[in-house]
Amino acid sequence: MPTHGAHWDAFYGDQFNAEETVSHCIQNGQLVDRHDCIDVVNGTERAETVFCIRNGKGPVFEDMLIVTDTPEQVNQFFSGYPMIRDGIFCQVEIEKILPWEYAIEAWIQAHILSCNVSITYFDTRFYAAGALLKAGQISDIVLSGLAYSLAPCAQSAIDMSSGALFEMERQRRINDGETGEGINRPVQVVLSGMAAFLPREGEQSSDAEFRGVIQAISQFKHRELSIYRLDVTIARHDDVAFDFPIYVTEHVLNGYVPRPGEDVQGVMWMQGYLANHFSS
Repeated sequence: MPTHGAHWDAFYGDQFNAEETVSHCIQNGQLVDRHDCIDVVNGTERAETVFCIRNGKGPVFEDMLIVTDTPEQVNQFFSGYPMIRDGIFCQVEIEKILPWEYAIEAWIQAHILSCNVSITYFDTRFYAAGALLKAGQISDIVLSGLAYSLAPCAQSAIDMSSGALFEMERQRRINDGETGEGINRPVQVVLSGMAAFLPREGEQSSDAEFRGVIQAISQFKHRELSIYRLDVTIARHDDVAFDFPIYVTEHVLNGYVPRPGEDVQGVMWMQGYLANHFSS
């Protein structure tokens, strides 16, 4: 079964301590909701309950999922992850639902209608609203990303001395009457302003590489963390930019201070939830 270790590392980095984080969040968090689930502890079909303890009050929370064990009259820690409340509202067509073991967590494959982009995201509220999702339906989803890495783009242009583009440009030069070695000079391709979104597969299905221009920046604190929200253009469709909210902690930036208009690249974890099923 997939885990959230890398997601906590993106949040806390080397300072992450699983036992301390779980303990702090459960002791200081609030019960936000509870829902039916299967018997996780004993692996039976007996009806049990999963409930969520949430720590934090800003754009980002830490959600801890606890399951009951009725025969033993105890509660068992099940899972926990950083949960982003403030994302972008998107209308998507649900393509496939990929539940994790026990069907409390899941990946969702969906197609964003406004920008013609297919994504896979981790549903942070699947334990509560997963039954409302069906393949083929159109749903309003709140989407966001948490960056594992994010840095300014090192390369603003590339020079091509071979390949289809080079040969096409070389032939154009010949047709224009150019002669000599000048017809073989490299073709420059400008990368500044480029938008790119490359989803991963397998155990990293909800991860994606990205490149784009920062359009807006905000900054806030969660516990001792300093966190940025960057709205980055990661795709364009019919000349319309798709700006996606990417959250990144200061330790991931490693000294880089982002500014609007800069080209950045990195890798992020995609997450989302049904827009009208958020509990606070």
